[in-house]
Amino acid sequence: MPATAPLMPIASDSEDAQPESEIDAPSPLPQPPASIVLTPLLGTTTNAHMHTLTNLYASQIATLAWHSDPSTRDPVVVGLALKRGGSESDDPTLTEEERRAYFSIMALVKGGLDQLQPRRP
Repeated sequence: MPATAPLMPIASDSEDAQPESEIDAPSPLPQPPASIVLTPLLGTTTNAHMHTLTNLYASQIATLAWHSDPSTRDPVVVGLALKRGGSESDDPTLTEEERRAYFSIMALVKGGLDQLQPRRP
């Protein structure tokens, strides 16, 4: 992402919140910027569904990393390995189980990034 691209603030209004679902997202996630560039370094996905899922994880993790320290715009490299399985179709729609896992993992990533930040008095 170019250093001049603005980062959108995390939505806090209920209007901008995640769509209603059976899943309760712990907190709103920042939207990945349109200027994000995803480049696979090793391996490929087996179908369109896994391609969508992999890109979703990588772009959101990178966005969380950028938002964790807005004073820097260093490049972010995300290493990601997903278990094969789930949908074998080319339908990019995520299942409820995949959505739950996604929000759980994003909460873990966000918590880990928060722990890396120095405490402010």
